[in-house]
Amino acid sequence: SLDRAAANAIANLEREIVKAVGEIAKKDGYTMVVRTQSVIVAETEMDITDKVLSALDKNITNIKLVVEDAKPAPAETKKN
Repeated sequence: SLDRAAANAIANLEREIVKAVGEIAKKDGYTMVVRTQSVIVAETEMDITDKVLSALDKNITNIKLVVEDAKPAPAETKKN
């Protein structure tokens, strides 16, 4: 249950990141944005991480972690 809740919270954060990146790209005229994990060499002035973090700080006050009750595993039956 906790893993599922964490995955959902991260997915929500990812959606907000994509939204922020899209808005910044449109405003600043970027035709392509690539995650830094996909880049080997780049000019530091091309990095928009600080802009994205600033936008996230303005737009997100919290992300809820909704943990549903875990269902107990079915009891094993013993064979004699």
